[in-house]
Amino acid sequence: RYIPSVDRLILEVHRGSIGAVKMLSIREHRFPFLRKVGNWNRFKENTGDTLVEKCCHFFDLMLYMLESKPVRVFGSGGQDVNHLDESYDGQKSNILDNAFVIVDFEGGQRACLDICMFAEASKNQEEICVVGDAGKVEACAPAHGAKAIDVEIPNFVIGRVDPNSRRRRAESDDQPPAPVVPEASHIEIDERLMEVGAHCGATYYELEAFVYAARNGEPAQVDALDGALAVALGVAAHRSIDEKRIVEMAELEVDKYWERRHRKQTKPLRQQGAMSGANSYSESLQNLANLATALPTDGVKHLQQDGWDVALRADDQP
Repeated sequence: RYIPSVDRLILEVHRGSIGAVKMLSIREHRFPFLRKVGNWNRFKENTGDTLVEKCCHFFDLMLYMLESKPVRVFGSGGQDVNHLDESYDGQKSNILDNAFVIVDFEGGQRACLDICMFAEASKNQEEICVVGDAGKVEACAPAHGAKAIDVEIPNFVIGRVDPNSRRRRAESDDQPPAPVVPEASHIEIDERLMEVGAHCGATYYELEAFVYAARNGEPAQVDALDGALAVALGVAAHRSIDEKRIVEMAELEVDKYWERRHRKQTKPLRQQGAMSGANSYSESLQNLANLATALPTDGVKHLQQDGWDVALRADDQP
């Protein structure tokens, strides 16, 4: 949610800039899983498998953008390349490394996830495309280990059309219409955040939003219900793959969680005025600058970005 280009895409979708959303596709083509403590991420018994442990974030994005209840899931995937020759304590690695997942929603929208864990030879690690009846918006992000980004290359594209003109053409034209030229731009990521390499700045912005909610007594923008619903989609996708069938979400009995989540629906934090629009990032950059500022050594307590009061006194001060 918090990668700057993806944040902008979400904002345009929620503003209605492309009309009523009909289709959403998310592609992640990346490197294989990294080695973790005890190799826990090599076994689906530990993680719930890739579509739960890794892709729950993308299912969360689907739910967040479409704001519609998922009703059925179909998946196709397997372990075809990665970790095939790895064995730990006599157990062979058994995690999925590629899949397609299609989700149908109650509102008539449909979404597709394309995940490949052996596609590190890619221009972008993540690409998201949302199509509405009045336009299309796209966002992309480089590999999460990238330390720099080419500001000359667009990472956000939006194109708009008039649905009425589409209907008029259908009634009278027998030739393809003139191409619609979308607006392409680059949503900047602060170079200091890129150097850290933490999800293209998203980790910092996510923590900043959490701290804001905690300090102001507001609900977290992503809570346990969001997590449960996203995980449920991953579970349904794996069940579909394992049993080679369409899975109805009603089988997982999560409708009650969807209803609870949306009874207390809140607007995205960046649309509440707290961190709205471009100001959110300028405020974030100022916070980074504040963090880099030397602390006073006058012995007086000073409130820090993390909420702690810190007092320092230099050795040469009385």
